[in-house]
Amino acid sequence: MENSRLLALVKSMGIRKIDDLFDELTVGKLVATDVVDRLKAIYIEKLRKQEEKTSPMRLAEPLVLLSHPPVGIASDLGIVQRNGKPLRRKVELMTCCTPVFGDSIIGIDNRAKHRVEIHHVECSSVSAGIEDDLIDVDWQKRDDSALHYPSSIYVVALNRVGLLFDVLGELSELGVNLAGGNLSLKPSITQEDQVAEFELVVEVLDVTQLDDVINSISGVNDVIRVGRAFHCIKTLD
Repeated sequence: MENSRLLALVKSMGIRKIDDLFDELTVGKLVATDVVDRLKAIYIEKLRKQEEKTSPMRLAEPLVLLSHPPVGIASDLGIVQRNGKPLRRKVELMTCCTPVFGDSIIGIDNRAKHRVEIHHVECSSVSAGIEDDLIDVDWQKRDDSALHYPSSIYVVALNRVGLLFDVLGELSELGVNLAGGNLSLKPSITQEDQVAEFELVVEVLDVTQLDDVINSISGVNDVIRVGRAFHCIKTLD
């Protein structure tokens, strides 16, 4: 390690000089794992700042499962008109934003397919749509439902052994089913390690459970960024 980087590490640990670091390691005030953990924290913070400056790109291979969105009668998928009246149309929960129960949603009338496309209101497809084709829709009120909705989340993390196992363990703890996934690796900013990028399709009851999934995964060691895929990912031209 270069002296400048070592000095930055020492200062971040509240130690005045490099020699003092070696002294504290020698007498047992610090152990090697303390130094390693601090190095990792500095590195992850550097990666996180880089991620904030640059928009991550969509993974090279799209998820196969997302090519088969939920399609059915509106009432079967919990969709009604904004005024609460039934929407007597076939609807499709779109894969570009994977809306789930509790999201703010809007419908786009697809006359060619004779169905209403259901999007999250923040989906880029909505702003690109024709105003006359927009339909005010909402979720049907429910007391209890076993209906689960697929949603795509995007994760960026420092690649390491056991990373995916830890992420899937969080899903298991929450009782959330994994419906699909796709993983990509890219060089890190130091060119010495790899950053893992992956999309996961999870099946959730509603947006509250989806938020629980995102918060839980964000707490996994070495995870840099996690969120709804349509918020995080910029589609390649």
